[in-house]
Amino acid sequence: MEQSVSDDQYKPHPCERLARIAGQTNFWRLLAGIEESADTTEDMAALSFARRNGVAPPELLEAYWGGLQSCRRELCQYVFDAIEAAGSGVRPKDRVWTKAAILDAFALFTGQGYELPRHRAAQFKVRLEDYIAARKLAEGFMYHLTGDIQPRWIRARFRE
Repeated sequence: MEQSVSDDQYKPHPCERLARIAGQTNFWRLLAGIEESADTTEDMAALSFARRNGVAPPELLEAYWGGLQSCRRELCQYVFDAIEAAGSGVRPKDRVWTKAAILDAFALFTGQGYELPRHRAAQFKVRLEDYIAARKLAEGFMYHLTGDIQPRWIRARFRE
């Protein structure tokens, strides 16, 4: 007996549209008189609607699905501020290596290359366990915030 596979299993996730948007602009093409380009109007409009009344910046979706690096520092600072607000704060002597751990977590989150935690911990003279814990916490925050914004983008994009 051969099992049939439904087409639903092969449908891409709706947010994969954001991966194709990264770096696209229709402005220069339209200025040159080329009208054959991907229409990204509704996808970008949905990002702006998802921003309204939300906790997380929608650029996290672009970073996760499309590997967007242009907002890396701002998004990492947003995560740092969220971590600092969630706990009792980050001690001043731990701020630099914590931000490095957040940058590494962002690289993992977007599928980019990152430096090994052992090297980073040695570089900042911090315990390996502390560095890995900070990186995992930051990555968890990024996934949590993405989980908050993703349903709002899908609702805004595909609502009739």
